[in-house]
Amino acid sequence: MAALLAALLLTPAALSGAASQWLRISTPNFELLTDAGAKKGLEAIARLEEIRSVFGFSAPPPRVFVFASEADRKMFDLHEFKPGSFLGTPERNYILLRDANERIVYHEYTHFVFARTHGPLPAWFAEGVAEFYSALGRPISGHIARLTAEGWLPMSIWLGGGGGPARFYAQSWAFIHMLYTSRSYRDQLPNLMKRLEEGAPAAGAFADAFGKPLADALNEARVMAGRSSITLTIKGPLPVPQISALSDTTATIALADLSLDLNRYDHAFELYSELARDRPEDPAAATGLGALALRRGDYAEARRLLRRAIELGSREARTHYEYAMLVRESKGPPSEVIESLRKAVELAPDFSDAKYLLDHAELDRKQRETTTAVRASKPPVTVPKSWNNPEGDSRLDAVLEQVDCLGAQARLWVNANGKRYGLAVREPGKIPIRNTGGVTFEFGCGRQKPRRIGIEYRAKPDAAAGTIGDVTALEFH
Repeated sequence: MAALLAALLLTPAALSGAASQWLRISTPNFELLTDAGAKKGLEAIARLEEIRSVFGFSAPPPRVFVFASEADRKMFDLHEFKPGSFLGTPERNYILLRDANERIVYHEYTHFVFARTHGPLPAWFAEGVAEFYSALGRPISGHIARLTAEGWLPMSIWLGGGGGPARFYAQSWAFIHMLYTSRSYRDQLPNLMKRLEEGAPAAGAFADAFGKPLADALNEARVMAGRSSITLTIKGPLPVPQISALSDTTATIALADLSLDLNRYDHAFELYSELARDRPEDPAAATGLGALALRRGDYAEARRLLRRAIELGSREARTHYEYAMLVRESKGPPSEVIESLRKAVELAPDFSDAKYLLDHAELDRKQRETTTAVRASKPPVTVPKSWNNPEGDSRLDAVLEQVDCLGAQARLWVNANGKRYGLAVREPGKIPIRNTGGVTFEFGCGRQKPRRIGIEYRAKPDAAAGTIGDVTALEFH
């Protein structure tokens, strides 16, 4: 790998990549954008390929940014990420880096893999696993030294994520390291994860999986910390990265999209508006401004802007999808809805939401045609408006975690890509539930056994209630 990096650093493309120039560094598995120069970008993508080979994981990759400095990080106000972080949003997943150190990169990629393959896991488990893979299964001397010098946290404080980040990470690593490297624990780890994903308390989940108290295992981990080891293997050969300079326009779009997905709306608006002024014929500006209008609830303006982006030749599947939803919500022509959904599926054949809604729209059209023919031979029937179910303009695939009962209404708490969302249920008795099979469903109050569901909803944020919209339909996966 060192020879590969050295060879690439001598190429003209790499030599021209000054720190202020945004670069795209890509392999068949990753696209990395950086203003930190070619050397740091190449190191980061090499580390990403290494840890991906350990997992053998295949999925749509996260978007990776490597920033040059802390000042750049603060410009985007990317929460608490320091040398690195993983952020999951409904739109896409991000790995954000300021350091290409292998342990940092391995740690954040592990979060991405577990977010894609498992339900919600408590922080002590998620961070312990990420630290375990960050060292490829080897002992981490710094963690051992810290626990020796400062002592172990009481179990309740540790499980609650307290005690300071350094000790919390060290103790989480030591405990998970024992589970992964000990034969007496390793085989039952999937059962522990399953119970944790279902929302079981840590002590109960551990007892169910291993038949012993969590406190006893924690005492065992104190004695065993770092004494056992396995070595996870990097599998080669690894792909050779390609480097190219990003145009100012492409870099601005990528940064604006990042700000939008991180809910930094003011900064996203500034960047998209700048792009609209400088390149009025670029569909990306209209797409971004349309997305901002959609998020603030200005649906008429969102529809106008997304239509403008389509007329300018947008090749973004989500632009066509969101436009179709807005047309449907405003009771526009069904043919226009179907046309936009077909385009979304053509541009992104794996876009499951668009395919589902396209099938639904085409079926509705056939049913309307049949109903029209029948009505022609029967007297008209007036159906009260209150009988009709509202239609959603958005869809979210998630894990149902909790139901809050609020008198005649309810609020669902769901987890999607590691982020928690609240959705209002205004009339529980009128929400259609599809694909239940043999599953029974009631809006029972409190914590739920996690279930994977698709949620159709009307995007209507309510800050006071903590919800992003009103549920119109549920579908069990």
